[in-house]
Amino acid sequence: FALPDDDFDVLVTPLESAPADMVGSRIAHLDWGLYAGQAWLDRHPAPPAAGRLAGYAVIAASGSLAEVEAYRWFAGLGGEPVASATSPLAMAELAAHGVGIALLPRLVAAGDGRLTELAFSGLPRSDVWMVAKRATAERPPVAAFLKWSRRNLKERARAES
Repeated sequence: FALPDDDFDVLVTPLESAPADMVGSRIAHLDWGLYAGQAWLDRHPAPPAAGRLAGYAVIAASGSLAEVEAYRWFAGLGGEPVASATSPLAMAELAAHGVGIALLPRLVAAGDGRLTELAFSGLPRSDVWMVAKRATAERPPVAAFLKWSRRNLKERARAES
């Protein structure tokens, strides 16, 4: 992560696993989709070929977001980066304005009527982790919050099953 150690107590982010210098737990999953705005769709009536974005304008991830597994997968599809952002919310805005195709969490894009999900197979799914630096996790307020959240998130997951 590009965040200095003292910039956060607890971080919620998509990860493959908790980094070695952190403790945490998996709390959710993110499903992803490829999205574009109407202006982009008007210029590109033919959908991208399965598994490739070569020749298509894409909105790339930058900063620590580019390290997220799903965005590494997206970068491997061969699109032509025309813009980049460090936030999925900024990517959604760019896509909505017709700049290019964005990989977005469905949770972010679902309520935005300006975005259309493109049919595309093999989309990733990411684990969402709540993590804290080991030393930070030992501080009583942070330890209490982590314990409370683990217990409550597990109960919520059981209730939704």
